[in-house]
Amino acid sequence: MKVSLKWIMEILGVNLDPISTAEKLTMTGTEVEKIEKFNSPHPGIVIADLLHRKPHPFKKEEKDHSLEVLKIWDGKREVEVVCSAPNIPDPGGKVVFAGEGTIVGGKTILPVEFNGIKSMGMLCSEKELEIGEDASGIIVIDENIEAGTPLNSLCDFEDWVLDISVTPNRGDLLGHIGVAREISAIFNIPFNIPSVSENYPAIGEDLSSKIKIEILDTKGCPRYTASVITGVKIKPSPLQIRNRLWRLGLRPISNVVDVTNWCLLLYNQPLHAFDLDLLSGREINVRRAKQGERIITLDGIERILNEDDLVIADRTSPVAIAGIMGGEGSGVNEITKNILIECAYFDPRTIRRTVTRLNLESPSSYRFERDIDPSNQIHVLKDATSLVCKLSGGVAYKNFIDIHPEPKTPAPIKLREARIKKILGVQLNWQESINSLERLGCKLEKNLDFAIVTPPSFRHDLTREIDLIEEIIRLAGYNLLPSTHPRIEVSPPQRGSFDLLESIRKCMSSGGFDEVVNLSI
Repeated sequence: MKVSLKWIMEILGVNLDPISTAEKLTMTGTEVEKIEKFNSPHPGIVIADLLHRKPHPFKKEEKDHSLEVLKIWDGKREVEVVCSAPNIPDPGGKVVFAGEGTIVGGKTILPVEFNGIKSMGMLCSEKELEIGEDASGIIVIDENIEAGTPLNSLCDFEDWVLDISVTPNRGDLLGHIGVAREISAIFNIPFNIPSVSENYPAIGEDLSSKIKIEILDTKGCPRYTASVITGVKIKPSPLQIRNRLWRLGLRPISNVVDVTNWCLLLYNQPLHAFDLDLLSGREINVRRAKQGERIITLDGIERILNEDDLVIADRTSPVAIAGIMGGEGSGVNEITKNILIECAYFDPRTIRRTVTRLNLESPSSYRFERDIDPSNQIHVLKDATSLVCKLSGGVAYKNFIDIHPEPKTPAPIKLREARIKKILGVQLNWQESINSLERLGCKLEKNLDFAIVTPPSFRHDLTREIDLIEEIIRLAGYNLLPSTHPRIEVSPPQRGSFDLLESIRKCMSSGGFDEVVNLSI
């Protein structure tokens, strides 16, 4: 799991040192395997206005057929640039310009002559500036930004990315909110979940009259929420979103799809966007697949389903394998106008069985298998809907659909002060111990020498008193535990059994086996 330290600092509102943060995370059970530094592009790279474009008049080779001569304004002067990118915008468009003396990819930009015309710089792609993976064309800025504005003022590219190893029981750490909460508990920093803006264009009509949604398997899908947004315009996301997704290991696709991945990384909540007009009958049915049903998933492969697989289906056929991957026939594309955003909670065991049988894993299934927060869907859906409206110009239906037949709440656990001392062999401050659980999101009913602790809905691993004690010492520091040598009782072996064991050892060793001698606890 790649974690942007800058994103964590934005959530917490504090500055963090990458090295000490990594050390503290590792010492409290979340190993940081790698730290990677990302730098900003050269400060001389700026936004420029494209004033004029024309084909290059002197083409020497067939490969020069796409060369164009561009006249741009970099905020100080007009310059000519020769470029062959396939996505050069029309005059009036805005591009990213590296002029003479700037550094790109470790090389200083100098004037270069192309078949008799001198190019006074270059227009840059994301890959050339090392801020993304897209090398198919130049960066085109879809915003009204003044020429001469430094690229670095649009986005703070500098960041540290921590690659953390998440154990199977800590699925809550697969989102930046979860990691921020963990760091706040470790450093005793105040933590609040970021607020969500609901100030977006909205339609007051009842959404249930526009789309029919039914859960036919409540065991496989205990909760299903959805929003509908109309009039969206599919286009690339702003540079800041594309850059952050790229450095965290996800490929930017389009504004709508990028929002679903943004929320995945932020909240540890998978979402899926359907083209509403491609859903037959405008219906969503969460059900088990029929034996032998088929679906072509977004990776272009046809999958044969069976009755153990949970699917999202419209009136006629499956449109997604629930919690794993969407179908090719209902995905968002460049002509999509109306979308449905799915935000659901799926049963981990159901997802795991299908992932194993189909050998099909995705970032979404990885999280559902490890269990997500079953109470956070509406909060995430509001954020995703607001962001899609902002980036696509769409209008959302004000009310959401939320089908949640049997809400579940975590069971309270009794925590005794005497039990903590007996298990750990050391006396910890009682008040500090229960305060550390509150920092992790637990709710407490405090008494003199015990507390009733209700774990948060995102911590499925906290079910027993011993789990709470482990959390307390994890945050307090394992170095507080007394060091004791293991007690080993040695008795001379009986001759008969000794000879027999030696014979077995030699026999197995000659057969290629290795013997491992472990410490008997």
